[in-house]
Amino acid sequence: MNRRARPAQIKRRSSRAINDALALFQRRWAMRILWELRSSSLNFRELQSACGDLSASVLSLRISELRNALLVEHDAGTGYQLTEHGRSLMAAAVPLLRWAPAWAAAVKRLAAAGSHCSTRIRVSLRSLGLSYSELRAYPPFRFQTTAAPFW
Repeated sequence: MNRRARPAQIKRRSSRAINDALALFQRRWAMRILWELRSSSLNFRELQSACGDLSASVLSLRISELRNALLVEHDAGTGYQLTEHGRSLMAAAVPLLRWAPAWAAAVKRLAAAGSHCSTRIRVSLRSLGLSYSELRAYPPFRFQTTAAPFW
């Protein structure tokens, strides 16, 4: 008997896939490594230098994880490079890159305003799908009345 996947099963599978991907991306340095490989192949030392303050042991671990996730591959002649999945991930990140400056500007205005959120900032946050209380609750952006820019 041939069973077709039900919509709930498909949704569960796709949510698990996105959760697995996000768990990998949230690991420290993982996205930075992918970002540095977006346009060219780099050997280990070049990649370590491009990433800045990254130890060799952490880089080695992240590269191993990214290789196991089929996002990075190693060519003995050219070094590390993105796989087809890695390149498609970078292409999928383009809308996020377009969204980020408006979001960062809204957060910066909110931080400069302290705990008093103006109507204009509320409108900006609403256009980004955020509320003032959601933003305040998000750990990197917890701040009190007098908040200096935190980036």
